Amino acid sequence: KVSFFKENSYSIIHQNSPDSRGIDCALLFDDNFELINYDFIEIKIPQAKRPTRDIVYAQLKIENEIINIFVNHWPSRWGGQKETDHKRVFTAQVLRKYIDDNINKNEHIIIMGDLNDYPSNESIQDVLINDDLTNLMKSLEGNKKGSYNYKGTWNFIDHIIISNTFLNSNSTLQLNSYNVYKEKWMLYTNKKGEQYPSRTYGGSKWFGGFSDHLPIFCSFTLIQ
Repeated sequence: KVSFFKENSYSIIHQNSPDSRGIDCALLFDDNFELINYDFIEIKIPQAKRPTRDIVYAQLKIENEIINIFVNHWPSRWGGQKETDHKRVFTAQVLRKYIDDNINKNEHIIIMGDLNDYPSNESIQDVLINDDLTNLMKSLEGNKKGSYNYKGTWNFIDHIIISNTFLNSNSTLQLNSYNVYKEKWMLYTNKKGEQYPSRTYGGSKWFGGFSDHLPIFCSFTLIQ
């Protein structure tokens, strides 16, 4: 609602990334959170012809809870899933090492964004996910749910991955809900009767839609 934005103030963390198309990652956060630290994690994939986007990192504090947030947009599958798999595996390794080297195990972690891989793919399931993390999208797979539709099949290439600290009954920050946000105005139906997210562009053609991805979300309850 407009009134919600009028009555709250926000800050943004962003810098221009190396992406040649100008597609960047950024984080918008309510000023009720205290910004403790931030970083832009470079992803320099060996022998890659095109640079990819930085991972935006922010460490926020609310009450006595520390939340480490990572905003991602991993390399695409352009050229083939198998042919580009190493790029996303490399990106996952960089992020995993950053977490292991810099984040206190008692602090919260939220990893979000378009990872361009499915929950069961190597980069996510085998490299990034460890005993300390849970991929919320994995539990939503199936039943025609997803953030992206590829050739008539829904699945998740957009993810919200959280640390298991949110699932600890002693935490004052508790996971409340998570899902795909899906409305009729976000979709179009093709001649086969299949529904897809209504995209803005298709190559150089302007379709005027919302996006070729659906938004995903999660909410938390602060117990005071």
